Amino acid sequence: MKSPEIGIAALRSARPVVEVRPNRCYSFGPFRLDPQSRVFTKDGVPIPLTAKAMEVLLLLLDRSGETVTKSELRTGVWGSAVVDDNNLNQCVSAIRKALGERPGEHRYILTVTGVGYRFIAPVTVGLKAEPEEKSVKPSFSPRLSSVAATSRAVHGVMAALLLAVVASAWIAQHRPAPLVMPATLGPLPHDSQALEFYLEGRRVARERFLPNLNRAINLFQRAVDKDPNFALAYAGLADIYAVRAADGQAEPETIQLAEAAARKALALDPALAEAHVSLGLVNYARWDWKEAEREYADALRIDPSNARALMRSAMVSFVMGRFPEGESRLHEAQLLNPSDGAIAGMLCELYYYWRRYDDCIRMADRILQFDPANAGFAYLRKAEVLVREGRYAEAEVAAQHYAKSSPPNDVTAQVLTASVEARGDKARFEKRFQEILKAHPSQYFSPYNLACMYAAAGDKENAFRQLEIAYREHITDLVSLKWEPGFDSIRSDSRYANLLARMGL
Repeated sequence: MKSPEIGIAALRSARPVVEVRPNRCYSFGPFRLDPQSRVFTKDGVPIPLTAKAMEVLLLLLDRSGETVTKSELRTGVWGSAVVDDNNLNQCVSAIRKALGERPGEHRYILTVTGVGYRFIAPVTVGLKAEPEEKSVKPSFSPRLSSVAATSRAVHGVMAALLLAVVASAWIAQHRPAPLVMPATLGPLPHDSQALEFYLEGRRVARERFLPNLNRAINLFQRAVDKDPNFALAYAGLADIYAVRAADGQAEPETIQLAEAAARKALALDPALAEAHVSLGLVNYARWDWKEAEREYADALRIDPSNARALMRSAMVSFVMGRFPEGESRLHEAQLLNPSDGAIAGMLCELYYYWRRYDDCIRMADRILQFDPANAGFAYLRKAEVLVREGRYAEAEVAAQHYAKSSPPNDVTAQVLTASVEARGDKARFEKRFQEILKAHPSQYFSPYNLACMYAAAGDKENAFRQLEIAYREHITDLVSLKWEPGFDSIRSDSRYANLLARMGL
């Protein structure tokens, strides 16, 4: 798999459409909107809205009093998908109809001609009251335990504190709306600036590129410097360090930094699922599959709706070859977070390793349709699958599209084209492959990728030589070794089984 975080490096920038703040709710006039449950009511009676219209309304409410441009709304609701203004106009029209606005009225939403829209009615941002804790009866569900009761109590207070500080120090700068606070909160222990650093760190970390990860680390560190008891900030630090370690973007000691930050977070908040999710990735980076699974199971016992825990546990399922389990967890994560485009990429990867090539192509086409920013990955995977199925004319078209989306003289594009042109002739591919290597003497090639290319060319000795280098360097992609179709030609060699055994596979 190309990335331990979401399966493919090309989809690291995928992000949720509208961020849900679990304990927040919006009230205006007779209307009330719960962002988490997506329940919109008037005087307590549910009002139907399409998913996209709901997200447009949430974004306008989140920035009430401000003009939100059409571009911001399109990006916030549809991500990188190409949509025209008609889609947005239909959503706004549906919202106005639900609010009972007649043509020409602007009681709630003002159209800023040529720019966008502004929610102008007074909005109260409130906190949902936590339900009174009751004794938890034993459950046979593997994800429910007494830990869940502790989690609800701890996280109810944690979320309330966070949202209170957000309202007083961050959100208040962007809207005049008052915040309704529970009377039982008590003093707020968090420095408001610490929360600002944390929120900005989470925003920056959505872009999974190295400069962004380094910036996120700096922001989370500033948050804990401001408030040494800020468990979520330690969990944020742990997660970024873990991502860097698992992606092979850092020195070995980064794993120790990740674990230390996660342990600190758990010491401050034992029911913090995010810390267990980070520890799961730490163990994934160590190739300690049993401990990784245990941490993800702990995270899901605490928070059964943690989409990241489901996605990352699905990665371990891939590695261990439990493909139906991985598919099920990804579908569950998709239901919880339908706007996360990364899940389509992970499913595409899963079907590739599972040899369900038709489904792999279907998911690649879905990415091309709904996530054009990641077309490069989709065309690459599609071309690889079509070559394996001997559909060379279609593979050639996909390879050409991939080349167009790649930088000039991209080596991967050249090797892909050589693979298509060889039409299954190993000798022909090997000759062209060697020419590409000689034409780029200073180019770094991942030993894992080189091993795969040598295996495709029929050069078993060089394939195993590169695999040993990949093992010594702890190359991330080596976790795919057991299922990568490109290694079918060397799978029967005893050295292959020995390497898998050393990796705990």
